[in-house]
Amino acid sequence: MTPPRNLVLERILLSLFVASGFAGLIYQGVWAHYLGLTLGHAAYAQTLVLAIFMGGMSVGAWFASRKGVGWQRLVRAYAIVELLIGAGGLVFHPVFESYIAISQDVIYPALVEEGAVRAWQWSSAALLILPQSILLGMTFPLMSAGYLRLSPKADGEILGGLYFTNSIGAALGALFSTFVLLPLMGMPGTVATAGVVNVIVGVLAWLVSRRADVTVVANNHPPESSVEGSSLPAGASFFRMILFASATTGATSFVYEIGWVRLLNQVLGTTIHSFELMLSAFILGLAFGGFWVRRKSTKINDPVAYAGYAQIAMGIAALVSVPVFGQSFDLAAELMAALPRTDAGYVWFSLGSAGIALLVMFPAAFFAGMTLPLFTMAMLRRDGGEASIGRVYGANTLGAILGVVIATHVLIPAVGLRLSVFFAAFVDIALGLILLRRFSSVFEPARYYAALCTSLFVAVLCLTLAAPDSRVLASGVFRYGRASLQPDADVLYLHDGKTASVAVFREGNITTIATNGKPDAGLQMSKTASPTADDVTTVMLAALPLAAHPAPANAAVIGWGSGLTTHSLLGSPGLSQ
Repeated sequence: MTPPRNLVLERILLSLFVASGFAGLIYQGVWAHYLGLTLGHAAYAQTLVLAIFMGGMSVGAWFASRKGVGWQRLVRAYAIVELLIGAGGLVFHPVFESYIAISQDVIYPALVEEGAVRAWQWSSAALLILPQSILLGMTFPLMSAGYLRLSPKADGEILGGLYFTNSIGAALGALFSTFVLLPLMGMPGTVATAGVVNVIVGVLAWLVSRRADVTVVANNHPPESSVEGSSLPAGASFFRMILFASATTGATSFVYEIGWVRLLNQVLGTTIHSFELMLSAFILGLAFGGFWVRRKSTKINDPVAYAGYAQIAMGIAALVSVPVFGQSFDLAAELMAALPRTDAGYVWFSLGSAGIALLVMFPAAFFAGMTLPLFTMAMLRRDGGEASIGRVYGANTLGAILGVVIATHVLIPAVGLRLSVFFAAFVDIALGLILLRRFSSVFEPARYYAALCTSLFVAVLCLTLAAPDSRVLASGVFRYGRASLQPDADVLYLHDGKTASVAVFREGNITTIATNGKPDAGLQMSKTASPTADDVTTVMLAALPLAAHPAPANAAVIGWGSGLTTHSLLGSPGLSQ
């Protein structure tokens, strides 16, 4: 007989997982800052951190799925993992300082080839964060399986609740670290704070495990279905499909995240504040998707069918997000016009930026947050066992890495940001249709074809409406408060690259190059008109060093800009290179 539920104990476990998610996102954010100091480019550092973070979590989830099934005290194992993560956070800063000193004093002088230097930078930086990432990946499977042993009939409620609480904690961690901890304590204090949180979580989980794990050992109940008659036999093809779907939705979710962040950079700017607001909006959507599963779990007889419709709804919401993004320039312009250029005005602008990010990201992220608990429920209810939790989680994080690579290095350079989001949306819709047609318990033709027709209609509509005027994309609304360039402006070039969107436009006689909407240089094209302020600056960047140096022979220009500094240097007869 299943023991009565201990709701107080369950609430404690959920609270601990909020704190665990809070610390986890602090690590992800602050690691990017640290590695930017050694890799030299913030965008590359963020990409590496994301790849290692998700890759390590995938390995950790896989390890927990293989080994955790044989462990009787899973909550205690979770406590040990949290303590190890906390210890890593507490020593991270002194370890990083030692690493920098060894690199600069010993490694770099011994390496001759530039390729060898780069190889050391990237491999050593990855190793700095890999151990903790693996441990972080073990937390969800261990906590989920340990919690399920306490209440085996509440699979959906538990999985959705844990996903919700961990994601809520992550959203709070991203915001708190950026707006409070980093300004107040710097990077050393921020990473140490995350370590302290993990240690506290580990100690409390250890104390709780005395009751949670003892209850489990005494009763030794395996996970059961929360819906009578829903435990159906399944072959290997079913499990392979669920793992494939978990990986695919992880990949598409990260294509969305990267695409949305890059699109909104042109509206909200590329500050660390705007990035964390966008990240929090995305995670908040994931959290409430998990919360929906928690609330509705007892009514879910066929998790695969629910996951199929969630995939389709996610794809449709992602399609709609692109036209919504097109309207966000006007929203940002109205926000800029209404707010004073003061500290208080910046606070309100940040809140408005969060609102814009939620409009674009939240709907699709909400449905994305439903998928992981539903896929895990589907595996458990088809007799997949506790190992299903780690396998689904590991496949999802592995897919996330694939999504980062595909989005950054393939889709965005090839087809641009908007079409990348569309591509991921079509993949999600196709996956949902396959799940409904071939892997759900009961095929319902009316609902299936209604979903298919709705998807086609929305796709055609959004493809028609989704291309904003290039003068809007190049406007730099977050700097000037204008939702578009002048009507007579001519956009000469606009391209989405791996790390930025670059535009070149002409207004009157002045040609400007802008990165993510921020002008980097303006050049007066008329020989008779007065020079711009940028003209004066870029000429003086060349003239002052030439005047100060008695016999300049070599010159290096950091940043090409408009080319006027290089042009001015080339006018000097003394330079040879």
